[in-house]
Amino acid sequence: MIEDRLKIKLRQRSWLELLDLAIFVMREYAGTVLPAALIGMVPFALLDAWLIETRRIGGGRFCLLLIVQAPLAAAPISLVLGDLLFGVPIRFRRLLARFLSRLPALVWVLLVWRPFLLATLMLAPYALIRYVFAVEMLLLERIPIKQCSSRGKALALGAGGKLLWRQVVAAIVGLPFGFGLAFGLDAMLAVMLGGDYTPSSSEFVFGHLRWFFQFFIWIYIAYLGVARFLLYLDRRIRLEGWDLALRLREAAASLEEQPA
Repeated sequence: MIEDRLKIKLRQRSWLELLDLAIFVMREYAGTVLPAALIGMVPFALLDAWLIETRRIGGGRFCLLLIVQAPLAAAPISLVLGDLLFGVPIRFRRLLARFLSRLPALVWVLLVWRPFLLATLMLAPYALIRYVFAVEMLLLERIPIKQCSSRGKALALGAGGKLLWRQVVAAIVGLPFGFGLAFGLDAMLAVMLGGDYTPSSSEFVFGHLRWFFQFFIWIYIAYLGVARFLLYLDRRIRLEGWDLALRLREAAASLEEQPA
């Protein structure tokens, strides 16, 4: 059964329950989720490190860049969780091939069209609501690009405002989360090594603190990727009765396997 494979019960959940469940999934499947996260996040992390090292980008623009990069960076996580959901053996070579086959569509939607809509400000709510599940729509449902907007509208039916403020709150919480842990780890190391702790903003942007910040913020982005996938499941359960459809599909498959 699906619940046996995922060790979770498919049912409608509140947003706080989904956030708590995301922690459980990351802990229970860390050996699968984290390698998938590395596939998507390492290229962006290296790019960001180069941009900061060469001082081509500052702290504020770096934070905006993370908001643009986050959905695509966490995309392989949705592929892995989708395979776990349907009991497909996890093979990272095949996962990478599937991810690369849809990469042009993902790049267009997540790195070109969505950022353009966000940059207009007026259309930013439209982008955040219609394309919140763009990764799942393109990778799991494999719909054409031109259908993303209409499919996103269907998945957001009756919950557009909630989807919007959840993304805004996630972005607002993420930055203090990364800042706080980066400064906390740096202060702890300074005390342990017997030195003085006097951080500056320039040291944070261009010094060693940025490595601590990047480490923690990418963990946070991976966590949000898991939470988004679970929210996607929740929307399909609420709107389409997806949990019942999956159970009926499994029941039909088990009956076909039984001898006549």
